[in-house]
Order: sequence, then structure tokens, then C-alpha cells
Amino acid sequence: MTKSNSGQARRRQASRTRMLEAAARLFAERGYEPTSIDEIAAEAGVVKGTFYYSFSGKEELLLAVAARQSGEVGQEVARRTERGDKAVEILACVLRRVADWAQRNPKIARAAYPVALRRGLEGKPRENVPSFRQLLTDIVARGQQRGELRGDLPAHVLAVHLSMSYMTETLMWLVDGGKPSLRKRAERCLELFLTGARAPGETK
Repeated sequence: MTKSNSGQARRRQASRTRMLEAAARLFAERGYEPTSIDEIAAEAGVVKGTFYYSFSGKEELLLAVAARQSGEVGQEVARRTERGDKAVEILACVLRRVADWAQRNPKIARAAYPVALRRGLEGKPRENVPSFRQLLTDIVARGQQRGELRGDLPAHVLAVHLSMSYMTETLMWLVDGGKPSLRKRAERCLELFLTGARAPGETK
């Protein structure tokens, strides 16, 4: 890559970051629906054409805003994996981090949940959006290799059960007006999952 192209790529990435940060602020303050693309572009200091260079529309931007925390969670998982934490501890960390983010950003979570679900059912690709289910699958697979989780079922099957259970708890949290807290719901979700997923002899 030439120096010119490298500089252009950095500027585009900087613009994308500013748009994500601007959208996160506006969605959190005003909500998703009342916030327009023009307002996001103005807040980020970019022209509308720059917005559409990075995002196909407001829905993709919304999912990208929600997905930013997945990248942070992935980094935490890597750190905990390297230091040798048990899979159960890492799963608990992931669900706590995701739940706490949703509780801090309820307007974004409420808007992103149905959009992500609908796009998933429609089979629409989600470019640059880390997969929560894949993250869980990798953690479960490691737990199986270490003998911490049952190994008679594929890792992705166990991960699907856990992710769907958490998604259901998130939906009920939204429907029930935020009570009880999503963190408590996530802890309950993991406890029920581990009742069937722990390897024989594993108690913690």
C-alpha cells in the first residue's frame, strides 16, 4: 500500500469511528428512531456521502454500534484464556459484560434487538459484526478440551442453547421494563445452562 493510500485508509477509519461514537451518543440520548442520518453525519463532522461509504444505512450503523462492545468482550476473553481461567468463569464474564452494556444503553439495546433478530431470520449478512454465538462456541470448545464441559455434544450446539437462552432473557428484560436486572437474568441463564453442560465431577 502506498503512503497516499495508507493515509486515505486511516482517514476513512477515523471518520467511521467518529460516526460510531456520534451515533452511540445520539441513540443513547434521543433514541434510535428520532435520530436521523443527517444528524449523525453533522455530529461526526462528515458529509452524508462519507456516511454511505461506510454504512449501507442506519440499521447497519445501529448494529455496528452495538457490536463495538463485542470486540471489547473478545479482547477480555483472550486475556482470560491466556491466563488459564476456566471456561465457566469466562462464560460468566462474557454474559456479565454484555448484560451490563445493555443496561447502560437500554435505548440502543431495545432498538438493536429486533433489528438483529429480523436480519438474522432473513439471512442478511452482517459485515464487520462479531458473532456472539461464535464467541460462546470457542469458549465452550475450550472447556470441552479441558474436561470442564460435557463433550458428548458439539460445542456449537451447546453455544446455541446458551445464546438463545440469553436472547430470551434479554427479550423478557425489555418487555418487563428492566426488572429484574439483565445481569441477574444472565446469571440465572448461565446457572441453568451449566446444570446440563458441566462435565461429570465439575462443580464450579
